[in-house]
Amino acid sequence: GSATAGIISRIFTHPLDTAKARMQASLPLHVEPYRGTLDVLRRTVKGEGISGLYRGFGAILVGGTPGTVLYLCSYDLIKEKLSSS
Repeated sequence: GSATAGIISRIFTHPLDTAKARMQASLPLHVEPYRGTLDVLRRTVKGEGISGLYRGFGAILVGGTPGTVLYLCSYDLIKEKLSSS
C-alpha cells in the first residue's frame, strides 16, 4: 500500500523535480538559459525523449520508497494510538 503510493506519486512529480534541478544547475555559458519549467520540460523531451525526464528515477525509488513506507506506516500507527486514548 504505502510503497505503491510513494512510487505512484514519484512517477508524476519526478519530471518536475528534474526540471527544477536543471534550472538550478544551468549555466548560461554555452546554451540559452531556461525560461521556466515548461521550457525545461519541452527542451528535455525534444533533446532526450521522455526518458530524459526520468533520469535518476531508479535511485529515487531505492532511496525514497523505504522512507515513504516508514512515514506512512508510522503516521497510521500514531494516529491509531492517539485516537484510542
